[in-house]
Amino acid sequence: MQLPEQGVVVFSGNFEYHPNIDAVHFLVSEIWPEVRKRRPGLRLKLVGRGDRFIRHLLAAATDIEVTGAVPDAFAEIAGAAIVIAPLRTGSGTRVKILEAWAAARPVVATPLAAEGLLAHDDHNIVLASDPPAFAQAISRLLADPAESRRVASGGRDTFERHYTWEAAWRMLDANLQVTRAGELNRYTG
Repeated sequence: MQLPEQGVVVFSGNFEYHPNIDAVHFLVSEIWPEVRKRRPGLRLKLVGRGDRFIRHLLAAATDIEVTGAVPDAFAEIAGAAIVIAPLRTGSGTRVKILEAWAAARPVVATPLAAEGLLAHDDHNIVLASDPPAFAQAISRLLADPAESRRVASGGRDTFERHYTWEAAWRMLDANLQVTRAGELNRYTG
């Protein structure tokens, strides 16, 4: 796994999906200008297919890179200093956060983006609802490497305990044991 670039923030997703398009609009129009004020020189990388649906939102920004489809999105995520998920709409599996946790990268996300995950603010993720809070969270993690590592480690631990195949099998096995015990009690008790 490659070492993270300290000056790169990554948002990954399928940019053909309307909630991700809306997130890019929110990011570049309201969040990124705040980030630029606090952290000049920081770069934003938008990773994923469907880049033709978001390029018009970027104007002439030189600190924003759009990759389009990449052979290995996980490598792009693993190479980020911070992974962000500024979603305001949508539902479904939050794969972008799970990938960041798997890569042991710190995540800043809206509460909606983390919905349905075992996400705990300032433990395994930093939650931010508005642009100033989002920009502040990014700045804080970049300014404090120990804090960034702590949040990233919390995410990786959550991933290993709850979102790997091994964790799924442990949960299924435990549920099977409970079911079998219930069947025995039903017939013997």
